Amino acid sequence: QNDPEPRDPEPAPLVNQHTKSWKKTGQLEVKMLLDTVTGMAYEAALDPLAKPRPETDEGPDLRSRSEREGDAFAELVNLVLRA
Repeated sequence: QNDPEPRDPEPAPLVNQHTKSWKKTGQLEVKMLLDTVTGMAYEAALDPLAKPRPETDEGPDLRSRSEREGDAFAELVNLVLRA
């Protein structure tokens, strides 16, 4: 009985994935799967840009969270392109 103890297999390392496809509407659909560190960095960059706009004479920001995050991503892309 000198056999080594059985071990669970090592989990596969997390990898970042990104897919995109153009829709017939002319919109680009983007899907991402990010590891924990990259995901946290992505949120740290996006979240401040996705906050609701301050209320104005026109009223509150009525965009959904999804719309705010989409607009924030567009702003982030434009910031990177201008850098």
